[in-house]
Amino acid sequence: MGMTADPWGGQRAIFRATAELHRRDFAMDWNQPLASGAVLVGWVLQVWIDVEAVQGDLPELPDM
Repeated sequence: MGMTADPWGGQRAIFRATAELHRRDFAMDWNQPLASGAVLVGWVLQVWIDVEAVQGDLPELPDM
C-alpha cells in the first residue's frame, strides 16, 4: 500500500494481502447441516492480512 513518515521520526510501510481458500481443494468436506437447511461452515474461506512495519530506532525500555 505504501510507505510514509510517522510522527515519531520513523518510516512506516503498510502491506495488505488477501486470499480465498476453497475447502474442497484441500479435501476438507466435513460440514454440519443446521435445522434451517443451511450449513455451519462455508466452502470458501476469506483471509485478510494487514501488516505495518516501522523502520527506526527502538525506544529504550525501563529496567524491570
